Amino acid sequence: MSRAAIVVATYNRPQHLRDCLAALAQLEGGPYRVVVVDDGSPQSMAPICAAAGPHVTMIRQVNAGPAAARNRGVREAGDAEIILFTDDDCRPSPDWAAKLIVAHGGKDDRLVGGCVVNGLERNAFSGASQAILTYSYGQFADFSERLSFFTTNNLCVARARFLDLGGFDERYGFASEDRDFSFRWKRAGGHLVYQPQAIVSHLHRLGFSGFLRQHYAYGRGARRFHERVAQSGDAGVKLGRAGFYAGLLLHPLKRPSPHAALRTGLIGIAHAALAAGYLREMRASNRAQPQDINNR
Repeated sequence: MSRAAIVVATYNRPQHLRDCLAALAQLEGGPYRVVVVDDGSPQSMAPICAAAGPHVTMIRQVNAGPAAARNRGVREAGDAEIILFTDDDCRPSPDWAAKLIVAHGGKDDRLVGGCVVNGLERNAFSGASQAILTYSYGQFADFSERLSFFTTNNLCVARARFLDLGGFDERYGFASEDRDFSFRWKRAGGHLVYQPQAIVSHLHRLGFSGFLRQHYAYGRGARRFHERVAQSGDAGVKLGRAGFYAGLLLHPLKRPSPHAALRTGLIGIAHAALAAGYLREMRASNRAQPQDINNR
């Protein structure tokens, strides 16, 4: 079996990290080497990593964002041939790593993504955010569509090819580096392979303000991503299709639940926030263009 390492980027969530590392220690076929990149937390996560066992290595860096932290983790992964990514607020199922590695099969052109489920059933905001992702994955069919992508909290990739492609684009300071990487992966001749049995439970606790900030940031990231896709020569990328959003809003209502109407309402609010972030980034880009021209 190919040598594998797990990269976890973390920032100032000690209890989440402690629980994540405990889950990773229980993975079938382990212990796997785990590289934790502490992205400038106010207090070092070193004691938590040391307590987790000798298979855990911690790298501490000045805060540079999750894309930079993940790239650093890959570079520090030593002789690993395969890299698995998850986040500190995720709890992988015991067979998660084994499922991803088997799906990868040692094929360097495969970018493998697993299934993410909401681990906070009583949190309406977390449930609505997860419903958007689940619906989006369902629309990608075989993940060959040009804008299909996998999220970075459940991902498996050949280390050498990841580095050759330049890793995640660190210019994405808040969102969409996963969409950008998946897009570049396909343009370079790679394939996206979905393994729905490789499951991580996502425990991203959100309140209303956090929910709005999250989707506003997604909108800003989406605009940056679309600009870069257009710069690559792939024209015609838009914010989304009307049919996609209509289907997304109606999706919760098709599954009987006492919270279906609430989830539909929150999805609508999420996309209003996303649109606001998208327009904000568009205006910022338009204001910067005259200066960019003068500087050429």
